[in-house]
Amino acid sequence: MLGRVIGVRWYPVKSMQGEDLTGASFATRGIPGDRHWGVADTATGVVLSAKREPRLLEALVKGAEGEVVITLPNGSLTGSGDPNVDAALSEWLGHGVRLVTADHDERATYEIGGDFENDNHPVVHQWQGPQGTFHDSRPVHLLSTATLATIRAEHPEGRFDIARFRPNLIIEVDGEGFVEERWVGATIMIGTARFEVVKPTSRCVMTTRPQVGLPRDLDILKTINRVNDGNLGVLAHVVSEGRVSIGDAIEMVA
Repeated sequence: MLGRVIGVRWYPVKSMQGEDLTGASFATRGIPGDRHWGVADTATGVVLSAKREPRLLEALVKGAEGEVVITLPNGSLTGSGDPNVDAALSEWLGHGVRLVTADHDERATYEIGGDFENDNHPVVHQWQGPQGTFHDSRPVHLLSTATLATIRAEHPEGRFDIARFRPNLIIEVDGEGFVEERWVGATIMIGTARFEVVKPTSRCVMTTRPQVGLPRDLDILKTINRVNDGNLGVLAHVVSEGRVSIGDAIEMVA
């Protein structure tokens, strides 16, 4: 046994707060509904993320029965079932936006600034994510307790909270170091689902952003860059659909 699941999370609206689950089904594109909604700029069509719009991290999200309810920082509620959702989000962010769902056949465009230490840096990079979802890259993200303990030791004053890193599966493992990176290239079984661990998770300005209960901290990313080439956790594809619950063991398949 490689470890055990101690947390399952999804993030229905891209870059807004995640929601803890007791378990979830994993399909080809990850947890159904994960990063299914996004906030798009009405002028450019770009789907916003906290890489460029950090205020998104201040919003809380609850998902149920194919809809999402969003609690804005002022305590007001809106969401996918609210006919005034676009107006509410636009008023909050101060420019025209709309709540959108990922198109099965389309790839969304995202943006990131050219300097994570300076949000006013003039260089902005654009890229397209995978088809049919608002994930940046792969559909499943795993992060272990060993990895968090290792990186915390390198910057003890920092708050390396799970919320900064937005994993789908939080894994308790024995050992030290960046344990899950040793699984890259392997197939693992968790619950009734199988995953191919594809690559380490490359980190960006998202990890430094202020959010609910956490301050801005540029040294979070500086530490990850210095200690582990900018990586923390791993990304995976779903090889065989199934369900994963808290308490499930992780086993190596191949």
